[in-house]
Amino acid sequence: MRIPLWLLGLTLAAGCPAPNDTDDTDAADTDADTDVVDTDVVDTDVVDTDLEDGTLTVTVSLDDGVVCDGEGGDCVGDLFVGVFVDDPLLEGGAEPLTGLSQEDADLSAGDVVVGPSESIPAGTYYVAAFMDENGSGTMGPDEGDLVVTSSAEVVIDGDASAELTLFRF
Repeated sequence: MRIPLWLLGLTLAAGCPAPNDTDDTDAADTDADTDVVDTDVVDTDVVDTDLEDGTLTVTVSLDDGVVCDGEGGDCVGDLFVGVFVDDPLLEGGAEPLTGLSQEDADLSAGDVVVGPSESIPAGTYYVAAFMDENGSGTMGPDEGDLVVTSSAEVVIDGDASAELTLFRF
């Protein structure tokens, strides 16, 4: 399964090496003159110190106008949910902080619950999703996929939840 482009940053956000990253050096191995940037530092504009870190569970449903008849699509596919600092539908190219996914999710049978996520720093975030219903495996939604038309704003203060509705693209 391929990772959609707007979720591609998840491997880097999680501290995983890039697919072709063969550099085994650690920041501690660098020269003292070199400026080392800690990529694990949390953006202080996002964190609210009065809030508590937590997890996120997302319930995904279909718009009433979506038909799952097999001709337009069967409403089954890999479901991707991204958690963003900036609204990805307003800020083109926004990179996700983290994400969730479920292979072979079946929205024709009703809502699908994805999560809970790994721990997310306290703060306000935006959640968006799409389902690769046509199985294209492209790096993001394309024609024939189910997508959100607006993201959900969610405040992480302990465990949180969000609801998203998908429409046919």
